[in-house]
Amino acid sequence: MRPEDIPLNRNLSHGSEDLHYFLERARNGFCNTDPAADSNIEGAVKAVCRELEKAGYQCRMNLGVSNFKINLAILSLRHEGHMLAGILFDGKNYAQAATVRDRDLLRESVLRG
Repeated sequence: MRPEDIPLNRNLSHGSEDLHYFLERARNGFCNTDPAADSNIEGAVKAVCRELEKAGYQCRMNLGVSNFKINLAILSLRHEGHMLAGILFDGKNYAQAATVRDRDLLRESVLRG
């Protein structure tokens, strides 16, 4: 099935329209070139961090020393320098990854160590 098989010039249900756009992205790939999208991710990271801090957790944003950064690290209060969890948001780096392996498996393996 191709996106052209679902013409958008008719009154379609939302599901049919969504399927059309999904098939388009699956065929052409998706690269987010909108610079505002990255600032939206940063805003989301900050908002989640604020809520976690309100709940008593200590957080650090954009943790890492290379191009690969953990968007949000939740730090252990008992063991200095240890992370309880690392959270990755699907931002620019996710969208620009060349393969599914790079997007999903490689990122997870870095988090697990």
